[in-house]
Parts: sequence; C-alpha cells; structure tokens
Amino acid sequence: MKLLKHPIKEEYSITLPSSKSISNRLLVIKHLSKSNQPIINLSDSEDTCILLKALESIENKDFNKENINQNNTFYCKNAGTSTRFLIALLAMTEGDWVVDTDKRMNERPILPLIEALILLGAEIKTSENNIFPIQIKGKQLSANNDIISFNSQTSQIISALVLISPYIKGTTKIKIPENQNSLPYIDMTISLVNRFGGRVEKEGNLLICRESKYKFSSCRVEDDYSALCFILCFVCVGKLKNVKIKPLQTNTLQGDIRAIDMFKKFGLFVSYSYDYTILSYSLDKEENTENLVFDLKDTPDIFLPLAVASYISGKRIIFKNLSNLRVKESNRLENTMIELNKLGERCKVVADSFIIEKGEINAKQRVSFRVYDDHRMAMALSSISLICKEVEIDNIDCVTKSWKNFWEDIKDFITLKTR
Repeated sequence: MKLLKHPIKEEYSITLPSSKSISNRLLVIKHLSKSNQPIINLSDSEDTCILLKALESIENKDFNKENINQNNTFYCKNAGTSTRFLIALLAMTEGDWVVDTDKRMNERPILPLIEALILLGAEIKTSENNIFPIQIKGKQLSANNDIISFNSQTSQIISALVLISPYIKGTTKIKIPENQNSLPYIDMTISLVNRFGGRVEKEGNLLICRESKYKFSSCRVEDDYSALCFILCFVCVGKLKNVKIKPLQTNTLQGDIRAIDMFKKFGLFVSYSYDYTILSYSLDKEENTENLVFDLKDTPDIFLPLAVASYISGKRIIFKNLSNLRVKESNRLENTMIELNKLGERCKVVADSFIIEKGEINAKQRVSFRVYDDHRMAMALSSISLICKEVEIDNIDCVTKSWKNFWEDIKDFITLKTR
C-alpha cells in the first residue's frame, strides 16, 4: 500500500484510542469480581477484543465464539498481554482449557509465567515441540512462604500474577528483578488492583499480595499515551502545527506520558487548555545539541516513533536498555535498523543499544518498508510519508492490534493509495 502526504492544513483534529493496557487489566478485575458494572471507553483494539471475547465465553459458558471452540481452546494470535493474562486466569478457573497462539508467541517470554503458576499449584502442560498450544487444568491456587523470583523480559508476567493474586489462597510474594523493564506497567497494575479492593504492598523490589476480593465499579478508560507517541512523531517529522486532541490527563497511570518530554527535544510544543490540547512543531523549541541519549528501560513502547523522529532530525542519537525489544511482536531492534537504513545507512545495533549517526535524508526518494506484521512498526514508519516522495508498506492491517481506526484517524496527515 502506498502512503502519500496530504496537503498541509492550518489545523488538524485527532481522536486517540483508549488505553489498551488499562482496558485489559480492568477486564480481568471485572471478571474476577463477577460485576456487571460497565467499563466506559473500553479499547476496541484487537488485543482487547481477544481477551474480552474469551472472558465473555467463560462467563456465558458459550464456546461458539470466534476465539474459542468446543474443546475449550482459546486462540490468542500474537497478543502478548491477552495471552499471559488469560493463562494466569485460566490456571485458577475450574475446567480444562487450551490456549493457542501464532508461531511468534513461542519465541516471546511465557515460560517464567508458567513456572510461577506451577509453584502456586497450577496444572499446565506445554507442547512437546514448542510452548503452544498450552493445556491447563484450572484449580484453586495457593501461595506458600516461597518468594516467586525470576528474570523476565516482560512486565506482563508480573502483572498477570498480581491481577489474580487476590484470589490465590494465602499471601503471594513476588520479587521484581533488579533491572526489570517497563516498571510503570507493573505500577499501573498495582494501582488498579488496589483501587478495586485488592491488597498489594510494594516494599522495595518485593510485592506482597494478600488474599482479598475485588469490588468493581463503573469507570472510564483514559486515552492511550502509547498511541499519542505516534501523533507526536507525525508532528515532529512533518513539522506540523495546530494538531488538536482531547485534553491530556497529566495525572495518569501510563508511563508513556514521558514521551512528551522526549519529543520536545525535536521541537514539540504543547499548549494545554480546558477544552483541548494543541501539539505543534517549533524550531525554537528544538534542542540545539547534536547528540542525545535516551534510556527507554521503563518505556520501551516509545522506541519506534521516537527512533523515526530521531532519524529524521539528523542528530546523533543513542537509545539504551532495549533488550526486551527483541521479543516483542517482532524483533524491533534488528527490524528498525534494517528498515531505517533503507533511507541511508546510519543505524546500528550494539548489544542492547540502538545508535543513529548524524546525517540528512533524501526527500526525493521512494522507499518500500516491511513492517513484519508489527503494528508499531507500521504506525511509526508511516510518518516518513510526510517527507519522502513516496512510501510503501507491506501490511496496513496489522495496526488494528492496538489502533483499530488508525488510517481513518490520520487521514488529514496521509492518504492511502493502492498500488
């Protein structure tokens, strides 16, 4: 599919999707509470829909849904959060269950979760050749005096355990690894669990999760700050002005709010008001230094849009602590290097760092990107169509994983054209 720059407008209006991360956590909490109270502004992302349909099927004992068959088999595609949360939940849900996924999930962190659940008494069997499909015999889980300790490249494993912890007999103790990635997502989980009646205490790197019960009440999901990062990328890459979005919540559970300060180094200017927030590029606001360093250990989802904006800026940029990007929907470290280097050989991966050397981009070139069936790759690379003569990407549909109406919502930035 070809992406073509839309003529510059004096003003833009963008509607952000709701937070996928918050939505998925609230769905598990609501399910365990057996509440019928609504979740307002629930994400319509594919990942959330997979989890929602699975939970509805369990609750309604209706196994004729799209993602489950008569053998109680749930198919979770390449949805990491939904897969991990569902495995933890099914481990304590009476019945015989099977969880299956796309091949890529066999290469992503899942075994530490299974091992932790087995320590709590779960009965789980992995496939002989790979990990999936997984067979689960749901039963009551019980904590003992052991501390669950492991090294994991994803915070979702700890979040999955914390979400079900109120319904584990006894007190569950979980040690957070010293160099845990995406720590704000664990803090988000703890906050939501405690908000709805859970009892989780954080003492240094130790989580103490006490047996309790959820009391769910109606709530509204925030807009997605991970999605906002791609709009910030469009603003800085295309030097756009007056991009209006709904008022941003500065008091948020989402760690990706930090992206605003990062993009300010590339000229982002943010104007806040009661009715809306305006995003604009300003040359005067751009940081003068030719060398920048970003540590993204806590916020790895910012990497792709920030890497594109960094490359276009022409500055020398170093991104640090990116090890877990190799086990996302695709190997984002290697794949980002390959694709951005199509614009000029300026990127390299050194251990867990990503380095972009100084240079200029040829705006007259035509470039064809592969996005590796990775939603964030597609959304980030699409912004380059604002400066290059013609951009092609091989898969526009993968964006539905996190932003169902992405192409419609950015139609004032770019237009799609079939080959």
